[in-house]
Amino acid sequence: MRRNTQFESAGAEFFALCNLLIEGISAYKSCRNFKGYDVVAINPEKNRSSGIQFKSRFQTNWNGFIINNFECDFVIFAALNRGYTKPKRNGDKGILAPDCHI
Repeated sequence: MRRNTQFESAGAEFFALCNLLIEGISAYKSCRNFKGYDVVAINPEKNRSSGIQFKSRFQTNWNGFIINNFECDFVIFAALNRGYTKPKRNGDKGILAPDCHI
């Protein structure tokens, strides 16, 4: 049975959004299920905006993701790194700090 990761997915979007804000980029979460992107980043001085799509993976040993819609300017991947599919024999569960990739 497939794991329900709705909370983790929403958390990954907010994690990446917070990183944008910390870097001084004005960014806003778009309406739910908006086609093409999840966040809009704006530069009011230049009157420009960019649509950003987020992808995330719960497991530490992720091996890629599928992008079905290319109606965005950037894709940010949040690796949540919450553990391996199966813990290693030495007891290592693989839980690491989350990170983002653009």
